[in-house]
Amino acid sequence: MKVEETRVEWRARGRAAGTGVPTKPLSPATRLGLQVASVLGRPFTTQELDGLTGIGPDGVGALVDEAVDAGILVVADGLVDFRHDPVRQAFSESLPVAVRRSLRRRMVDVRLAQGASARDVAADLAETALPGDHRAVGLLREAAEGRADTAPSEALAWSRAALRVAGPPGPHTAEIVGEIVESLGRTGEYAEAKGLADTTLKGSLAPGVEAGLRARVARLVGHRSFAEAVRQSRIGLSLADLSEVSRDRLTAAQALHLAQAGETAEAVAAGRPANGPDAEAGAAALTALAMVELSRLNLEHAFDLHERADARAADLGVSRRPWGPEVCGRAFVLAASGRLGVALQEADEGVRTARETGHAVTALAWSMTRARILLDTGRLAAARAEADAVLTSAGVLGTGDFADVTARFALGRVAVHMGERDGITRSLADGMRMTRTGTPVVRRTGAWLAALASDALGDTARAAEMIKLAWPDGLDVMPGALPDPADLVVLVRLAERAGLPGLATAAAARAAGLDPGCAVLRGVAAHARGIVEDDPDLLLHAAKLFEDTERPLLRASAAEGAGRVLGASGDPAARDVLDTALDLYEEAGAARDAARVRRRLRLLGVRRTSRSGEASEDGRWGLTAAELKVARLVAQGATNRQIAEQLFVSRHTINTHVRSIFTKWDINSRVDLARLLLAREAR
Repeated sequence: MKVEETRVEWRARGRAAGTGVPTKPLSPATRLGLQVASVLGRPFTTQELDGLTGIGPDGVGALVDEAVDAGILVVADGLVDFRHDPVRQAFSESLPVAVRRSLRRRMVDVRLAQGASARDVAADLAETALPGDHRAVGLLREAAEGRADTAPSEALAWSRAALRVAGPPGPHTAEIVGEIVESLGRTGEYAEAKGLADTTLKGSLAPGVEAGLRARVARLVGHRSFAEAVRQSRIGLSLADLSEVSRDRLTAAQALHLAQAGETAEAVAAGRPANGPDAEAGAAALTALAMVELSRLNLEHAFDLHERADARAADLGVSRRPWGPEVCGRAFVLAASGRLGVALQEADEGVRTARETGHAVTALAWSMTRARILLDTGRLAAARAEADAVLTSAGVLGTGDFADVTARFALGRVAVHMGERDGITRSLADGMRMTRTGTPVVRRTGAWLAALASDALGDTARAAEMIKLAWPDGLDVMPGALPDPADLVVLVRLAERAGLPGLATAAAARAAGLDPGCAVLRGVAAHARGIVEDDPDLLLHAAKLFEDTERPLLRASAAEGAGRVLGASGDPAARDVLDTALDLYEEAGAARDAARVRRRLRLLGVRRTSRSGEASEDGRWGLTAAELKVARLVAQGATNRQIAEQLFVSRHTINTHVRSIFTKWDINSRVDLARLLLAREAR
């Protein structure tokens, strides 16, 4: 048989005009073999053709040689193919449809016998397998399983095919439905996933199958409703005759959802599978316990639990498959510890990877987390843009509990720092809405947001009421999905203004009990105590500690407090300290905080005007650094989609930046933007 590519000239007498089909009759064996080969639709090996025809290597060699000599086949790099696709189609269409389908299905078995994987043959199986082909169902599910983490859209296609081939819907198909629900959830098709799951759960299911489906539904609804996720887990656990592994996994999942909901005591009680034999249950339970420790500001312990969860799963070769809010847990701990640069890198990488692999829910969770981290770094304009964009893009999935306690909370805090009255009023309404939910973490976070907004609006009575709701059971558990230790400082300040001196003292004592090995926590302790005791040395010490962190607004707040106390005693050092605070606030774009410091300086006889027209975040011409970067790319002719891909952010974020640039520069088109930018950079 010829192995190298054969170059045979077509002769007029050897082919019919324009058809590429030889006029000289082929042998019956070769014609039959070419009919079989035509159904493959791609280059093939002689071994595959032998497996499909059963004529042996010599027979296949003779067949290929005759077809090559006739100009029908070509051989290159060990693969055989039809020279012209119309010829292949002609041979294929000479076969009955049922025969073509049967041959393609048989070809799958041949390829598998020769070492192909389930993923290699999934496309052919999806097209050729008939209902009741149980081997095909198993292979399609295996292919979907292998792509669930890295390509959920592809996994969804194979799972849908498996469900179709499995035959009429019934108890035996519920496991496949669960796999489809999970893939739909990952790709952001929430309504279809929920509807399919609800319909299936109305049927008669074996306890183990129902428990597994309810666990998937709990994960599906987790970002929208922590309470519903807990409810689904509890229903699953109430079923009889569950295996020990199933019960441990459900218990661990319940612990995870309880921790997200802020039910800390119950989460700890449900975390018992952490040391059990099942790696998946152990990793989930350890993650739940890490979330509880984070809410209690036991940051070192929380980080250790996350590390153990990762190691447990990795060592045993088990994927934790995080695609809900829990995926951001480690970044939360890094941010609370003051390692904001590393936390932001994790968030950026999380957004990029989730988008590349088609994990819509995970991408949103990371973007919401990113908005919250940007707030803590003092990049207020960027935090606002990210939060606005992600809340807009989350419309199809629903804003939900996780969005409320991350992005919406960040948006409200930004409005307070910037002094945007409309934004503060909206935040008050959002916070009050959140207080009416049944989920502790949402209720407490909403009350805290409402307290901050009420204080900014001068409503001391409402602020006092909301403070008590935000911290109902003492100060052990912090509000927010990403709890901020610095909120203890804010609580001290707000409690004093609201006439709650006992709470202010308790908050300072709670801060004093934080881990002294962390610079941010040491700074928070000194700051809180300095406010309670009106001690400028403690406040200056706190400001110094914050210099070594990535929290400029905390440093500014401590400096402002020190300047206030020093100014009241007539100490001339107050001016320099307040100058530092003002510079930090203005660099962050915290207009309301900056205005307050300027008033303090005026009382000391110093007049500092606003940096109107100057950019925050190292930008120029009234733009933030992020907006300036977008403006330059727009001027180069890039579309919003291209800019989003280059900067690894969402198109909604770019849309927000472009609208902001248009507003600041009073322009209406990208052409105007390019013209103005070129003119300014030419100066």
